[in-house]
Amino acid sequence: MLLTISLEASHDTLEAAAWYEKKALFLGNRFLDDLQKAYDTISQFPEAFGFFNKPSRVRQGPLHHFPYITFITLLRKRKSGL
Repeated sequence: MLLTISLEASHDTLEAAAWYEKKALFLGNRFLDDLQKAYDTISQFPEAFGFFNKPSRVRQGPLHHFPYITFITLLRKRKSGL
């Protein structure tokens, strides 16, 4: 599955990593590593994540070592018009 990260989420990620890095050396990198592991898991098993709000298609998955949650929306594949 291809992941597309919104501009807002990318900005929030950089802010959080910078905040953690100010707290402790390499903690920002550990945060980014944890987030990348979550993205890898989402790419492989997107339906393993629970729904954030049942009627919507938004799913959520927590990071393992930091108090953050990733939110994903599964989009349907477009059919090619060949």
